[in-house]
Amino acid sequence: MEKLSPRRETGQCSFFLKKKNRFCRFRPNKSQLYCAEHSLAMGVELERKRVTCPLDPSHTCYEDCLQKHLKKCNNRRKAEEVYYVEGINSGSDIEEDKVSVNSVSGDELQNVINRINKLYDEYIGCIEEEILTHACLQEELDNETYGTSAMRHRKQQASLVGHMEKLDLLKDNTSFIEMGAGKGQLSHWVQKAMTDKHNLSFLLVDRGSARYKFDSYHKSEEEGPKFERIKIDIEHLDLGKVKSISNNDELVTAIGKHLCGAATDLALRCLIRPVNTDTELPCKRLKTDDTENDRGSYTRCPKGIVIALCCHHRCTWKTYVGKKFMRSNGISSHDFQLLLSISSWATCSWQGWKTEERGKASKTENNQEAHYEDEKVEDYRGSIKLDKREREIIGRKCKRLIDHGRIQYLQDHKMTACLKYYIDGNLTPENVVLLATIEDKV
Repeated sequence: MEKLSPRRETGQCSFFLKKKNRFCRFRPNKSQLYCAEHSLAMGVELERKRVTCPLDPSHTCYEDCLQKHLKKCNNRRKAEEVYYVEGINSGSDIEEDKVSVNSVSGDELQNVINRINKLYDEYIGCIEEEILTHACLQEELDNETYGTSAMRHRKQQASLVGHMEKLDLLKDNTSFIEMGAGKGQLSHWVQKAMTDKHNLSFLLVDRGSARYKFDSYHKSEEEGPKFERIKIDIEHLDLGKVKSISNNDELVTAIGKHLCGAATDLALRCLIRPVNTDTELPCKRLKTDDTENDRGSYTRCPKGIVIALCCHHRCTWKTYVGKKFMRSNGISSHDFQLLLSISSWATCSWQGWKTEERGKASKTENNQEAHYEDEKVEDYRGSIKLDKREREIIGRKCKRLIDHGRIQYLQDHKMTACLKYYIDGNLTPENVVLLATIEDKV
């Protein structure tokens, strides 16, 4: 079938973006074919001169508005960002050259797979499935106009809030920190679940800028506590220097929905790091496995952590918090990178709810749904033959072993932690949540 060429909408910039296979979505000035940015690129003279932004040469601004632009440019480093500490949560060790299933021999790959199976049986076994819901999302869940794609996100949010309720984390006098907040939908529903609670605060952390943020629902007093949002990579966030956290004695609960790859490890190290460095608190000094990053601060562990996990292939050995577990089982940095590569097998052929809608669903182990368009056997270096189902199972085992290192890290810091299937695996292959509390309630 011949691929249709993208069409330019009326009033849209005429500059075609080859990498995105579409036209620029900015609007040009009156009587112009291109937006201001692409007019400069196309050599079109404009009435007002544009100059390169000194903070980021990838974009331009009007020269007569340069000072105004510098104050709001997304790449500015605001002087008041005292909580920015370069690499405070980055971890230790130097990354080796990248390793993948395509860069090792078949014998080495088979050896690693054998070790994965052995370690999985020894440490993981069966993970409990517990799919919960919460009344705060019932109206959304009953809305028949939503398709499967929209509904699955709401079911995930409902289950995460349900787990928070079961762990007794929806309490008065709590500061909620949403890591990798995006639009802030999870915090929005947590707040809706706590309309009868008092003295709450919400801190949303994300390194990017999201459109249509749910923060707008919480600007008035009628909508409960306002959302504070800070734009920063978690790698550089010193939580103890965020005033809204360090200047109060509220309980801290950390949440996240699909905190991608290394971001989960950065978040865990950030949370186990100093939360209050200027006042004396009745807490113990907790050392990390990265001695060079232990800067002598004190910490109070969060009351609870509820993080839906994903994208293990994007983890790194440097940032990973579970190196102690891996090393104790003979897994080196080289081996770990191979685990990351293999973990992608869990999702690369997953079809899920889209296939079910076409009537091709099939049941698999662990009450998860996995679907395969065919059972093609793949040959690795002439010695390993695996079909899609076998690869997916091995990939999932890698993910859980990576997560177990995180569980051990939290346990070493006096938290009770576990993994659970919190949503139907037919809705998402990333259906595992990490749960941790400072008390024995998990």
